[in-house]
Amino acid sequence: MRLVYVCEKEKTNPYIEFLRSIKSIPKWCLYSNDKYPRQLIDKMKKHLNKYNQSRNKFLNYTNDHFQWAYYTINTRCVHFDMEISSKDQDDNLCLIPYLDFVNHSIEPNTISKFNSLTRSYEIHTIKSINYNEQITFLYNPHSNIDLFIEYGFVLLINPYNQLNIEYELEQLLSNEQIQIIKSFNYWNSLEFYSGNNDISWTIIKTIELYSNQYNWSPYDDLSIKNKYKFNDNIKQFLIIVKQNIEKDFQQWTTNYCIQEKNILYKDFLTIIHDTSIVIQKYI
Repeated sequence: MRLVYVCEKEKTNPYIEFLRSIKSIPKWCLYSNDKYPRQLIDKMKKHLNKYNQSRNKFLNYTNDHFQWAYYTINTRCVHFDMEISSKDQDDNLCLIPYLDFVNHSIEPNTISKFNSLTRSYEIHTIKSINYNEQITFLYNPHSNIDLFIEYGFVLLINPYNQLNIEYELEQLLSNEQIQIIKSFNYWNSLEFYSGNNDISWTIIKTIELYSNQYNWSPYDDLSIKNKYKFNDNIKQFLIIVKQNIEKDFQQWTTNYCIQEKNILYKDFLTIIHDTSIVIQKYI
């Protein structure tokens, strides 16, 4: 919240004046009454919990002041390692003038890092940059869900997209089966990915347990017989996942974020399609 104080006391500062002129709040935060798909809601809740925890530390500021400062920082800060260790990661962030003009890309033309010797933040080119070409770096390997929630935008093509299937597995498995999976620490990495990515071992064993509980082993590979059964079961499972996605997006009736909504919907259908191709290798 020091940023608010600086804005009030140093109104001639060009960078602060620039920050005052922009609206950094992600679009979805402005339309909180929309009925968002389940794939987004869990991460939205985590984001809002973090926001509320910070808000409770600064009750002396108005909601408008705090919201502006929080999202101004959250959408453009960078983290770096301090010489003095800190338990709070938020102590290790900073705002850097001109860095606002460097955009996110999955094929960046620069890399950035903090130089501990010079105590400066540096941007290094990793490929040729043409005249009038944007300067870009990779914020992080974020999925479109993460980009939408944290920054308010999505990419048309994003290899880091993923589809969490925990909800569908909870509907599919009995409580006993879920406890079995958790007892082996397999209740994690429950996501499908876009592209030619293998299905995680935890998903394979979870689907296998559903159809073959009494001959199930947490460690053994699928037998030839079980591979065909697994293939049939996961095909049926993908149908359920797709139906849930379609239902969720039909219920997301909105006059805002329409382009983002359409891209996210396409992302999930692409992941389901890619996964249906990947499972053929398990036969």
